[in-house]
Amino acid sequence: MFHVCDLPEVYCNYFIVNKSVHSYDTRQSNYLHIHYIKKSIGQRTVQYIGSILWNSVPPVLKKNTCLKRFKSKLRMYLLSKMVGN
Repeated sequence: MFHVCDLPEVYCNYFIVNKSVHSYDTRQSNYLHIHYIKKSIGQRTVQYIGSILWNSVPPVLKKNTCLKRFKSKLRMYLLSKMVGN
C-alpha cells in the first residue's frame, strides 16, 4: 500500500486515498484520489500525475513492504511493458 510516512513532510497531505473521500466502499477504495482539474497546467502537478502513475501500478507490486524490492519489481514491470509494446 501507499507509504505516506516515507514521503517528505511537505507531501503528507498531497495524496489522499479514495476510502477517506467516500463514505462507502468502492472497487478503487485503495487507489489515490484524483482531483478533477480543468486546466492543463493543473494536470502537470505532482499531485495529479503522481496519483495517476501510482494508480497504474499493479496491486501486486504495491504490496511489497521493502523499498528495495519494490524498486526492483517496478523496474522489471516497466521494462516488460516497454518490450511488450
